[in-house]
Amino acid sequence: MPRKCKFRTQSLLYGKNGRLHAAMSPMGFADEIAERLHKPINILVRIWFDDDAILQQNDYGERTGYDRLILGYQDENEFWLSFWVTKGQGVPVAMAFGSDRKTWMSVYYKEIQFIKKLQPKEMHAIFQHLFDHPEELATGFNWR
Repeated sequence: MPRKCKFRTQSLLYGKNGRLHAAMSPMGFADEIAERLHKPINILVRIWFDDDAILQQNDYGERTGYDRLILGYQDENEFWLSFWVTKGQGVPVAMAFGSDRKTWMSVYYKEIQFIKKLQPKEMHAIFQHLFDHPEELATGFNWR
């Protein structure tokens, strides 16, 4: 029987005094990814899993505490989401576009070891949930 991936979301962006704010660590990570991709980002969401072993590794007998983040962009012409693990320079897991909602899994993700990995159907379900519930995505900001 296939496992059911249970998760919840936490939007990390908020506006204050006309500027974008988020916790320092996820915001810094998002800034670095935006710069590397040469793409603006105005969506930053943390994904929490009921199973804490998902997308974590064992590091000298201890479980890592990597953040699992959705970075994306939405405006009147474009809507895309990407899933990242904050290991090192970042591990791209998958990407999806609002236009066709197809999920693209990263080749790098397929090669890296985690205690438990998301299957393509599970990743697709996360993206579909976010496309269907845009109120969980704080958008309207643009930074690089």
